[in-house]
Amino acid sequence: MARMIPAFVDDSAPPGEKDVWNMLAGGPSDWVAIHSLDLAPWRENRRTELDFVVMVPAMGILCVEVKSHADISFRDDRWYPSTITRSPFKQAQDAKHALRRRLVEIAPFVKQLPIVQLCIFPNARFQLGRSISVSSWELMDAPEFRGFRTAADFCASLVSRMMAAVSDEKIPPLAEPIAPARVDNMVDLCLPVRKRVPGTA
Repeated sequence: MARMIPAFVDDSAPPGEKDVWNMLAGGPSDWVAIHSLDLAPWRENRRTELDFVVMVPAMGILCVEVKSHADISFRDDRWYPSTITRSPFKQAQDAKHALRRRLVEIAPFVKQLPIVQLCIFPNARFQLGRSISVSSWELMDAPEFRGFRTAADFCASLVSRMMAAVSDEKIPPLAEPIAPARVDNMVDLCLPVRKRVPGTA
């Protein structure tokens, strides 16, 4: 089982995030997944929220943006439904860069780690087609997400996408897995205050 932070998912979380949380929870024991990480503003930028930050010691860090809508489309230069105000792909990419900047400021070793992004649409089919702005590894839509029989299959797909991203973007791969102490260090930097399960001391 992966280490989930917090160790529970809020009842108020969007349904798609709950589904992704459950799949990640069944991941390898050395994985750490942080749900709903809120980054403080940096310089003139606004706050940034990452739905999931997944630390995969053998590969690097995966930033996941989840959209729970049952129908998602892009037409006439607009995203639908209208509650999606900006490109999820751009949102995931910007969040990845924000996380890297903030971590590198206080933990320079992070500069050597591959950090990549992924959008998951657990409930919506989205035909990406050929594109020069978005790569196929950046999207997992409902048919693929719902097609995984086990959490292990889902996590294996995440690793494959990270490998494709590292190759596609010419990112130097890890020379060796991220040490557990460094994983813990990054977790502490991200979450100095932890949520507790309601009703526990």
